[in-house]
Amino acid sequence: MILTFTLPSPPTANNLFFNIQGRGRSRTKEYNDWLERAGWHVKTATLHSDRPEAPYKVTYVVPRFLKGDLANREKAMSDLLVKLGILKDDSLIDKLSMERADREDVLVTVEAA
Repeated sequence: MILTFTLPSPPTANNLFFNIQGRGRSRTKEYNDWLERAGWHVKTATLHSDRPEAPYKVTYVVPRFLKGDLANREKAMSDLLVKLGILKDDSLIDKLSMERADREDVLVTVEAA
């Protein structure tokens, strides 16, 4: 079983949370907006699809124009896949690969490792 779908580009890990004095960390508006948009992409693309079994092999192909470290984009995407039930837990990813390509969105592939 292989799932392939696209996501809008996520914010960097540096822009996912902010601190509120006396309360702790909270998600940024940018992150909340991305979670909503990206969630609909995943739900629409995987509505009638079976889920791969753990352990997982996950590949993210991100747009070349995105600045910063590739690793700064991974956490938001993997957490989203767990939240939506694509992955049971991101700790069950045995192989993770990321690359840049000339594209407008993120191409995601999830399969059993």
